[in-house]
Amino acid sequence: MDTIYVCSYTEFDNLAHTPNGEKSEAGISIFEKVDGKFQLKKTVKDCPNASFGVIHKNFLYVAEESILELNWIYCYKILSDGDLQFEAKFSAQGLSCCYFEIVDDKFLVNNYWDSSLAMYKILPNGHLELISVRRLRDSIKKVSRKEHLENRHSEEHYHCICSDKNNTNVVFVPDLGLDKIHQFRIGSGEFVLEMSYNPAAENLHHGPRYMRMHPTLQIAYVVNEVSSTVSVFDLKKGNERIFLKQNISTLGEDEHKYKGKHNDCLVGTTCGGILVHNSGKFVIASNRGHDSLAVFSVNQTTGELSAVGVFSTHGRTPRHFTWDNSGNYVIAACQDSDYLTVFEMKETGELVFTDEKVDVKSPNFIIFRK
Repeated sequence: MDTIYVCSYTEFDNLAHTPNGEKSEAGISIFEKVDGKFQLKKTVKDCPNASFGVIHKNFLYVAEESILELNWIYCYKILSDGDLQFEAKFSAQGLSCCYFEIVDDKFLVNNYWDSSLAMYKILPNGHLELISVRRLRDSIKKVSRKEHLENRHSEEHYHCICSDKNNTNVVFVPDLGLDKIHQFRIGSGEFVLEMSYNPAAENLHHGPRYMRMHPTLQIAYVVNEVSSTVSVFDLKKGNERIFLKQNISTLGEDEHKYKGKHNDCLVGTTCGGILVHNSGKFVIASNRGHDSLAVFSVNQTTGELSAVGVFSTHGRTPRHFTWDNSGNYVIAACQDSDYLTVFEMKETGELVFTDEKVDVKSPNFIIFRK
């Protein structure tokens, strides 16, 4: 029996974006998958605007998201029945917390609004001990949401931290604002900037959002929020440099429907998440606006992608999605439709909607307990 934790927005006015669903009364909903169906077990109300989570050993860490005040990281002990016991909360050291990465015994935190990074040590009791913080600026918190959306490409906006299992002293940070990928060395206990790559071959805004590594190949995949593409990067041995190999649309034949007046940007849709299947055979990215999941097959020699298809999520704004523990089902968080949708994944990578919709208000992130 699987236990699933779903994060939801409880407030909208303090976010960098504008959800259009209903506010949730609880930041976390706990579901069980019984006989293939999702059943609500319990809700957790003490974490506002839960927006991202990660499980490490028997602890669940959840990010609070707000652009108005310093955010918190909520730490819960996972009990034997899957219930959550609140342990402590720790400062995210920034605004609009959106990503965690665990590297060895280090807990890395990324904050989007002010592009601050924090590094913690994970203690045996699951608590976090601050090691260092890297701040770029403080003035961004005075900018309105409208001004941010109009000018976000004039300054840094980090969205993710991605490490490589073959070189845990190096992490990559996609910068949606400046259209760059930054390379940091973290072995000293601080974020030391080594290089910044501008992977876009054209003079366009791509908005790199999330980065994922292939499980066996020296390949990384970046989903670009603004251009609705996935970039495929070759990682030189030692992760001293990355090389762009491919850009591929997440919209397939529908790409032309979202072209701007001058064909230099896309209007009405943006990318959300990206994941690589544990087998390394498939990559999926989500489209918000087009409201779909783009599935790609992976060339097992080159790592390059070929389109399998683009499949409707049967719900609005799939901010996040994930596979279940079997790897045979995909669950999408349709943020603005207030439910999850469930798909069976065929051996070819095609997604078949199961007709199951799981009610949960403003869902934005899904975590399966292993």
